[in-house]
Order: sequence, then C-alpha cells, then structure tokens
Amino acid sequence: DNMITNEIIGVNEELTMNSYGVAKVAYTYKGGLAVKEIRYDDKNNITRASAAGDGIAIIRYEYNNKGYEINRTYYDESDHQINNQSGYQKVVYQYSPADMLTNVEYFDKDQMPAVDETGIHQYIYERDNKCRVIRKAYFDKNNNPVQDNFDQVYMIKYKYDEYGRSVSTAYWKDNTTKMERWNGYHENLTKYNDEGQETEFLYLDQNGNLFKSNSGYSRQVVSYNADASIAERKYFDNNTPIVLSDGAIKSIHCIRYAYDANGRVAYLEYFDGYGNATNASISLGEVFDCHKIEFVYKGSRIIQENCYLVNNAAPSKIIDCLKSDYVNTNGINTGHKNQ
Repeated sequence: DNMITNEIIGVNEELTMNSYGVAKVAYTYKGGLAVKEIRYDDKNNITRASAAGDGIAIIRYEYNNKGYEINRTYYDESDHQINNQSGYQKVVYQYSPADMLTNVEYFDKDQMPAVDETGIHQYIYERDNKCRVIRKAYFDKNNNPVQDNFDQVYMIKYKYDEYGRSVSTAYWKDNTTKMERWNGYHENLTKYNDEGQETEFLYLDQNGNLFKSNSGYSRQVVSYNADASIAERKYFDNNTPIVLSDGAIKSIHCIRYAYDANGRVAYLEYFDGYGNATNASISLGEVFDCHKIEFVYKGSRIIQENCYLVNNAAPSKIIDCLKSDYVNTNGINTGHKNQ
C-alpha cells in the first residue's frame, strides 16, 4: 500500500488547521486506488471535520474488480461507524454490465435506508445504447418516488443530438406524466452553432410553447468572440427584447464581457434593450445600482469587485469578496463570500 499526505502549513512552518478543523489528510492507496482517508488536527491527532464540514474522521472506499467504487463508508476518530452531517454512513454504487453507473443508495450506521443532503435515498439512472443518461429518478427510504430539493421534480429526462450534445432536459412526475420545475417551465432546449457552442436556451411549457419566466424571458441568447469566449448574453420573450424584472440581478437586457490576458473576465457591463448602457439593480443583502463590474483576482480567485455607475469613472461600491457575497463573472448569478 502507498500513502500520500496533504498538510496545511502556517506562516510559522507548523501544521495549521483549516476552517473545518483539519490540518492534515492522509490517503492510503492500493493498486492505484484510494482506499482510506484519515483527517488529523494540528497536533497530529485523528480528528473529525467540524460541523461546517462533513463531521467525519475516516473514510473508506471499496471497489469492484474493474476499479469502480461500490461502497464509501464513514467513521469517527476511534474508527467506529458514524453518520456524516447529512445523516448517512454508507453510500452504495451499482453499475450496468457495461460498467455504467445505474444506482446510488444511502444508508445510516445501522444499515437502515437514509437520505442524502438533498433528501434523496436512491437515484436510478437509465441509459441509452450509447451509455448516456436518458432518465434520472429519485426515491425515498420506502422506495416511493420523491421530489429532489433543487428542481423539485420526481424525474428528469434527457435528449441528445447526433453529436452527443444535450439538447433537451424535461421534468416529469412519472414516466408518462409531465410536470413543471419549481420555476414553472417543463422543458429547456439548447441550440448550438456550427462550432458546437451553446448559443440559445429556450424554456417551454407542457404543450411545447415558449414559457415566460418570472423575470420576463423565454429565450436566452449567447454570442461569442473569435477566441470562443462569451461576448454577450441577451434575454428575450420570444423575439422581443426584455428587461429582467426579477432575481438578484435585474433591470437589464444584455451583459457584455471583456477579458484579461489570462482569459479571465476582467469586467462586464450591463445594457438595455436598445443597446444603451444602463445600471442593473443588484441585490446582495442590500440593493444597489451598477453598470460595470471590474474583477480583481488573486490567481484564479476573485477577491474584490469594483462597481461603477453609468458614466462614472470612480467606483460607487467596492465589494470584498472574501467577506461578502458578490456577483459571479457571468453577471447574472451571485456567489457566497470566497473564503
């Protein structure tokens, strides 16, 4: 067996604990596969990750004779079985004869059915003759269909084009009964250009008609620069330009992006349906207006955002991304403080 350790070293060149109370992780490998993981504190004592983590000290991995993981189990500092913070001690994976994942189940330390952090006991995956997932269904501890807590549906079906690209994601109550995702649409379609880039996202109701979201759009259109980076993102209701009316980022029709020499988004700007610069209304706990967001990085990590109003050369707001929530580089979603 081989062992590899990852250590967190502080400025004093000694072990120091991360925010989960772990200073070192030792991995044991057998045949090139990780079979055991042990967490340590800064005194080299085996320790459980804090409540902010998974609450586990030791993890064991088991594999089938083809090298696919079939069991993952959790233990405390004394190597006793223990449930993680989500309430399960064991994860069981099953595969098809073609070695494709078909089933994932969760059990507690008493080997009774348990649920994961999304409230699901069992995931079942159906695949086509090219091994692509075409159906995913969720079940509770009694093997009854259950809604997940992300899309809030019982089943998802997927379709692909002749190149294997995802073109449809649809939401179902069962194999024959359609239903809507939590935000009202039944299906979303993806279109591609000749270079294989995603250029359009459409949202449909159960009858196949365009569905207008609470923000006012039924289509999202994306264009690209010559280097394949995203140039701009626009929102429409059918063919009519709209201004987003709901969400953390609203009062805008278009987002345009600029990049630095490392390919990172250097800044983005918001525009209205006529192509004029406009201030977005942004909600990050407090609500403020902003036309341009300039990103400051440390490596690949965003540490600061400078926010400007239309026609203002000085930032009207500066966000410390290590201490506050911030706007993601896509300009439409928000991120949690980047600690």
